[in-house]
Amino acid sequence: MIELGLLEELPFCQSCELGRLGKEVVVGRGDGSNRLLIVGDNPSHTDELMGRPFEGRAGSQLMRVLRLASIDPAKCRMTLAVKCLPVSTVSSLHIDTCKQWLAKEMEVYRPKVVAALGLVAARAILGVNTKARINALTERAHEFLGVPVCVWYGPSWMLQKGKKTEAETVEFFKKVRGLLGEPVELAPKAA
Repeated sequence: MIELGLLEELPFCQSCELGRLGKEVVVGRGDGSNRLLIVGDNPSHTDELMGRPFEGRAGSQLMRVLRLASIDPAKCRMTLAVKCLPVSTVSSLHIDTCKQWLAKEMEVYRPKVVAALGLVAARAILGVNTKARINALTERAHEFLGVPVCVWYGPSWMLQKGKKTEAETVEFFKKVRGLLGEPVELAPKAA
C-alpha cells in the first residue's frame, strides 16, 4: 500500500489562479507497480470532466500504444505536469506551481523511469529553457531527481500525424520498457 501523505491535499490545491477559479484538479491514475511514471502536459476538457489524465481521444491512443509496447497501462502511474485545465495557454507560473506536486508524486511512487510526453511535461521535469524544442529533447538522455527521463511527443501528436508516429511511439515505449529491466524486441531499422 502506497502512503499518499501530502498528495491527499492535491484535489484541494489553490496555489495558482486555476485552483482559485474553481478549476477541477486532475489527479493521477494507475498504481505505479511497474515503476513507470508517465507525465503528460495538462488536462484536456475530457480529463477535467472525468478527473483523471489521458481520458480523451489522445489518451485512448496512448493506452493503445502502451499495450502495443507490452506495457500494462493500469500498472503505470500517469499524471500531468499542470494539474488544471488552463484558461488559455500554460504559463511558467502554472508549471512552477504544479512542480511541487510532481516532486511529491516522484517521492510517493518512486519510479524507475519517467516518460515525459510533451514539451510542457519536459519543461516541468527538466526545468529546460522555454526556447527548447521537443525534437531536440527526444534525442538525448535526461535525469530528474536521480531517475532517467525519456522525452517524447504528447499523445495528441499521434492523432495529428497518423500511423507512422504511432509506430515510432511504440518503439519509444519499448525502449522505456527496456530501461525498466523488461525484455524488449525492437523493430528493425528502416533502410
